[in-house]
Amino acid sequence: MARPDKEAPFLRRPQVVPRKGRRPAALRLALFGALGLAAAFGLLRFAASSRFALSRYEVSDNTRARTEEILVALAPWKGRNLISLDLQPLASRLGAHPWIERVTLAKRFPDGLAVRAELFEKTTHGARPRYENLFDPLVLLPELRPGRVRIAPERGEARGLEVLLSATHPFSWWLGYSFAHADDVIDGQNVPRSWDQRDALNAGITHDVGPWTLSAVLNAHTGWPATTLSLVPSNAPNAVDGVVAVPGSRNAERLGATGRVDFRAGRAYAVGAGSVRVFAEVTNLTGRENVCCLRYEQADTPIGAPPELAVEARNGLPFTVNLGALWQF
Repeated sequence: MARPDKEAPFLRRPQVVPRKGRRPAALRLALFGALGLAAAFGLLRFAASSRFALSRYEVSDNTRARTEEILVALAPWKGRNLISLDLQPLASRLGAHPWIERVTLAKRFPDGLAVRAELFEKTTHGARPRYENLFDPLVLLPELRPGRVRIAPERGEARGLEVLLSATHPFSWWLGYSFAHADDVIDGQNVPRSWDQRDALNAGITHDVGPWTLSAVLNAHTGWPATTLSLVPSNAPNAVDGVVAVPGSRNAERLGATGRVDFRAGRAYAVGAGSVRVFAEVTNLTGRENVCCLRYEQADTPIGAPPELAVEARNGLPFTVNLGALWQF
């Protein structure tokens, strides 16, 4: 529990502590320079190699544009080096097609390595109003909790960049990063949505061991948006002991960064004409406490003392084990 007159630890910004015994700056500069030159040399060598020449295209999720038209439009880039190939001209050419609304391009290198980058921007006009709890959304009956508000944005905006690396050899894995904004525009001001994640990192690995399929997933992202609450002196009729609780700007604060590792093991058994897949899942394998929301209550104070608020940081899913079976027929 923490009092609002002191900065709560889960909202506190980390302090930078200087490290002792650092190596001289000239040595670090030389080391970084050598690494940079080595990386540049390797990149130039790969960029000139015929091993990474663009040999074929794969088209998916096209419902109206003809695949033959798409392949013809991309034909001038065939044979180019994948590493030095700029995808922006390809995306611009495909985006000019009257039946193509959104273009996503990915590079797939030899040995199954794929690189995908997507820049997106979406605006939703005429968004329907919705209700949210400002402080504690994870409750059984949110309608009965204080802080229930109606949100009626003028429009919604989502924009960002997603980069994904994946491969299938010698096992399946992926590594992704996204930098994005998801905002409501209210009275001309951009307000972060409650599920806004500015920086997000996810990685996973899947491997078959005999009849078993094992997988592990890592998810980490910046903290969720949060709204604070404070007591303000007031003479209003609803004031209690001369104060009223006033929320701060909606979603103006950020909780601490979250991180979670999940694990899953499963296998399938043939049963007649169908199959039964059994699995075991472990959520939050490390038991990390990820702050998800805030809960405010009136603090216990001595008789005659001014009222105070106590704030509790609530956590998301703890270490959890799930067992299950799926019958397919």
